[in-house]
Amino acid sequence: MEDHVFLTSNGVFGQLVLLILGFQPLLLFVHMSSLSHMELSE
Repeated sequence: MEDHVFLTSNGVFGQLVLLILGFQPLLLFVHMSSLSHMELSE
């Protein structure tokens, strides 16, 4: 039973890590695009 709980929590943790790693390029893209927009507006 404890193994099942561990696997479930570990799976959730793994999904959370994948979610963060998946969002990093998106945040970087948004950050770069916002910087380029600021440069264009000047």
